[in-house]
Order: sequence, then structure tokens, then C-alpha cells
Amino acid sequence: MTIAPDDTSIVTAVTSMGRSLKLRVIAEGVATQEALAFLQAQHCDEAQGYFFSRPVLPQEFAKILKAGVSESSVVAHR
Repeated sequence: MTIAPDDTSIVTAVTSMGRSLKLRVIAEGVATQEALAFLQAQHCDEAQGYFFSRPVLPQEFAKILKAGVSESSVVAHR
């Protein structure tokens, strides 16, 4: 998304539209620090993707929750 101008335009437009409608904007599929930085600059509310964690089995996710992993290590806020 940070390389192709069309992609950045779409992300910027969707993020702007969501914010103007007073909706929370959540990005899906964030895989790099650069993508996260771009989304933060666009005031995206939250993000998820391989940058934060690979998919985990339900049992592993339960262990993560029980371990008390801080929210900031799982999701990104603006």
C-alpha cells in the first residue's frame, strides 16, 4: 500500500470517509512497519495483520489471553 499510488489513494479515501462518518477505522492485513506508519499518519484507529502476529490456533490464542499480553502488543492505536 505504501508503494502503489492508487493503493495509497484508496486507503486515504476510505480512512477519510470512515472518520467523516464518525466510524472507527480498522486496517486489515498490515504486514510491515512502513504500512503501519502510513496508516497511523492517516489516523487509522486500529490495525491487524502479520506485522503483529501470524494466525494462531484457538488454543494458542486462549493462552495469549490468559498470559495477559498487553493490548498495545496485539493491536496498534493511533
